[in-house]
Amino acid sequence: MKICVCSDSHGNPEGLARMISSEKPDAILYLGDGMRDWQRVTVPEGVFFAAVAGNCDLLYDGPPFLETPFRVVELLGRRFYLCHGHQEQVKLGFDGIRKAVERNGCDIGLYGHTHMADANVLDGRLYLNPGALRDRENRYAVLWAEEGELKYTFKMVAW
Repeated sequence: MKICVCSDSHGNPEGLARMISSEKPDAILYLGDGMRDWQRVTVPEGVFFAAVAGNCDLLYDGPPFLETPFRVVELLGRRFYLCHGHQEQVKLGFDGIRKAVERNGCDIGLYGHTHMADANVLDGRLYLNPGALRDRENRYAVLWAEEGELKYTFKMVAW
C-alpha cells in the first residue's frame, strides 16, 4: 500500500492533482490548510482519503470537512494520528503532538502547519511533516511498508 501524505496546499489544487496522477496512491492523508482545493480535485475511486482541517480552514464548510481538529486512522497495521499541528503548537516543539499521539494510542504522528518537511523518531514513534504542497518546493511524503517496516520518502511535485 502506498500512502501520500500532504498538507498546506493553500490554493494549489493542480499540485494535488499532479501528486495523485504521478503517485497513483492507495491512500491520501491530507493535513489541512487548503480544504477548498479538494473541491477541484478528484480522488480516484477506491483510494482511501482522510483529512483534517487546518487553521486556515476554520470557515470552510464544504466537503470533505472534518469538524474535529485531529483524526486517527489505521493503515499498514499502524495507528496514525492526523492533525494540522496548530492546536498541538508544533511550531514550538514536539511536546504537544507527542502527548496527543500517546493519548490516542498511535504509532505515528502526522502534522503540517510549519511548511517544512521533517521526520523524527521519538520514543519509538515516527513524527512526520510532509512540508507544504504550495511553496516553491511543493513537497509531500510517501509512506509504505517493506518487510513489515514502515518506510517514507519526501518528494516534490513534478511540473
